[in-house]
Amino acid sequence: MAKKLSAILILFFVCLIGGCQVQKNTQPPQLSQPRQLPELSAWAVYWDMEGALRGIEKLGEQLVSLQYFAAYFDAENQLFIPQPIQLQRGMAAGTGAGAGTGAAAPAAETRAPDLITYLTVVNDRLLAGGGSVLKDKQLLYELLAEEADQKAHIAQILTLAAAEGYDGVEIDYEAIRKDMVLWQYFLDFIRRLALAATEEGLLLRVVLEPGAPFEALDFPQGPEYVIMCYNLHGPGSLPGPKANDEFLLELVQKTSVIPGRRIFALAAGGFDWSGDQVTSLTEQEALALRSRQKAEFSRDSASQALSFSYQQENTVHQVWYADSATLDHWISLLKDQVDCGIALWRLE
Repeated sequence: MAKKLSAILILFFVCLIGGCQVQKNTQPPQLSQPRQLPELSAWAVYWDMEGALRGIEKLGEQLVSLQYFAAYFDAENQLFIPQPIQLQRGMAAGTGAGAGTGAAAPAAETRAPDLITYLTVVNDRLLAGGGSVLKDKQLLYELLAEEADQKAHIAQILTLAAAEGYDGVEIDYEAIRKDMVLWQYFLDFIRRLALAATEEGLLLRVVLEPGAPFEALDFPQGPEYVIMCYNLHGPGSLPGPKANDEFLLELVQKTSVIPGRRIFALAAGGFDWSGDQVTSLTEQEALALRSRQKAEFSRDSASQALSFSYQQENTVHQVWYADSATLDHWISLLKDQVDCGIALWRLE
């Protein structure tokens, strides 16, 4: 999920969002009147907190919520927050490292006092012998298969989020795919977590992959649901854009079974394909590469993404990426179809 938003894109958001004000809701979810969603949210990733701060400064008050990415698990299945996030939040609050202070406030709050902050939790796990497993499906079974384990997991999440001063929690558990047994465990977990979060006065967002079997699942009322819309092409696929019009329109239709107002997550940047090797590029990295290679480029009519090719050491490279104009197009397309929120992966 990397980019620098241009002045054109920021102006678009200003016009799009206007004077939107979001009230934190600590009451139980009401089926007839779902809570108003943030119009624009974004992820700040632990490996690039400086870039996130630059993005926050550019967007200012137009950014309504910020998701700190991410807390994950040690070899004993204990949840922890990476040090870069702790350091950034601690410095903003004048508490040094910020770890365990219980009073740390994100630097973004000093620029936008009404900014809502979430702690994103992902199913990545460190291994006892070193290394890690990303999107660990076995970890989800260990955390969710038994009711007692679910309750313990929920308590751990909410205790950590509340102690570190977040307004809410975002669950980003991936690689469930078509495992319907695990989906039922996951949905039971979300129901329990939604009730417990409400009791603690914390908000809840749930991130869903575009390949989820939406029509076969009974999503509980209450949480905000975020649909990832940038997985059309990437590692493991042929060259192409992260999304196109057909892909987005299909997701609008497929996710219509989700209760409440949806959030669609978009991403700028793209990938450089060279044989079996695929390299992720931010928008700025793609632009710099295009300039160095003096490559001719074109804008795809089906997605408004940019593409170009070049040759290096007898190897042909194919690059596709999204810029601010691409994002403008995707956002307009989604807004024309459905009343929705927009999330950006990621701030830079």
